[in-house]
Amino acid sequence: MNMRPSTIASRRTTQIASGALAAGALLVLGAGPAAASGSGYGPPQAGPVNVPGGFSNVVTAKTLTVTGGSVSAPVPGGSLQVEVPPGDFTSPVEVEITAPSLTSVERSLPTLGLSKFTAVGGMGISLLTRSGQKLTGHFAHPITVTLTGVGLGLAGQVVVEITGPSSFVRLPSTLGHGRITFSILADPDVVVLSSPTAGSVSSGATAVHTGEPFLGEGIVAGGLAGVGGLLLALGLRRRPTRKWA
Repeated sequence: MNMRPSTIASRRTTQIASGALAAGALLVLGAGPAAASGSGYGPPQAGPVNVPGGFSNVVTAKTLTVTGGSVSAPVPGGSLQVEVPPGDFTSPVEVEITAPSLTSVERSLPTLGLSKFTAVGGMGISLLTRSGQKLTGHFAHPITVTLTGVGLGLAGQVVVEITGPSSFVRLPSTLGHGRITFSILADPDVVVLSSPTAGSVSSGATAVHTGEPFLGEGIVAGGLAGVGGLLLALGLRRRPTRKWA
């Protein structure tokens, strides 16, 4: 009992397609809760609720005019400086800095799919109108945030915005000796995480983090699933009627 070569080739195409689909699915599942909840690099999300760490302890508040300015405050992990450029707002705003509980953040990391990381810093940044209403939407221009302190700026450290009880967004950041700098377009609740393999960045050196490591598995999984689906469709379309020799 023999099959025609075209039938064998069609079966092989179907097998390859099924394997690619399965590999894509395994990568998606293996990415963990963080990927499923929308992790990865992206713009900050305004208005998170019930975020781990609380971010309810107000450490300072300062009113800035339309000419912009800076706000400084001590926060867990070091000293924070927020730079608001001129013309970002059309009326005076109050910049409020809050501090999270790093212990609470640590307990939430497994839920976020970040159990291998350690929280080494954090801050909440809120912008309010003069009447105390929280601003919504994105700012006209990015606001620069710099956190300085001992043990900061190490290679392997990342900045993430916690957007909910089980979701986060990684923010692009620049690491330097004793400092971390990043930009925001909305008021976020942010933590600095350190991996077990974090190493030192020499004085004067910088390292830029773009969020790509968090997205890599998802991109590969999507690619495999797409290729598998295409091959499967072609295999089914081209499969001839089996004829027995």
